[in-house]
Amino acid sequence: TERLHGPPLRAADALHRAMKAETQLNCSIGIASSRVVAKISSDLAKPNGVLYVLPGTEAAFLAPLAVRKIPGVGKVTEKALHDLGIRTVGDLARLDEGLLKSHFGQWGMALAGKAQGFDAGGWFDEDIGADSAPKSISHEHTFDRDTADPQLLESTLARLSEMVARRLRENRLHARTLQLKLR
Repeated sequence: TERLHGPPLRAADALHRAMKAETQLNCSIGIASSRVVAKISSDLAKPNGVLYVLPGTEAAFLAPLAVRKIPGVGKVTEKALHDLGIRTVGDLARLDEGLLKSHFGQWGMALAGKAQGFDAGGWFDEDIGADSAPKSISHEHTFDRDTADPQLLESTLARLSEMVARRLRENRLHARTLQLKLR
């Protein structure tokens, strides 16, 4: 990447400017030596910034952050960690991996790795660009205007459901969970 686009900050600045010029959209960019740290830094750069975590500074960067900043840590895991006295990523990084494994199983081992800035657990387990089966299949539709027309809503739901079902069949998959989002 550096040979093609220059040093990380120059490449990020060029991408940032091109995105704005071509789409009029803001974007946030996180740069780091691991995907987990890049994702966290991108989140912290929102709504329209660039944040570069220099190689070798990942643990220091992560340490003061709330554990909720770790990808995959939701309300339930956050509460469980708080119950153990773990509030920051630094607290988590100092814990014995055995304790994390006993409380959270394999997810605890992934948490330990993420707290150190390593790609671990979830989508971080696979190489970038690795071909893998879809984890979810969905289709959405946004109406031009708000509607409460039951026939329009029902026909749209039927069409979207068929599109999802077709993709499931094409991939020889079965659904385990169904989620409907209506706003």
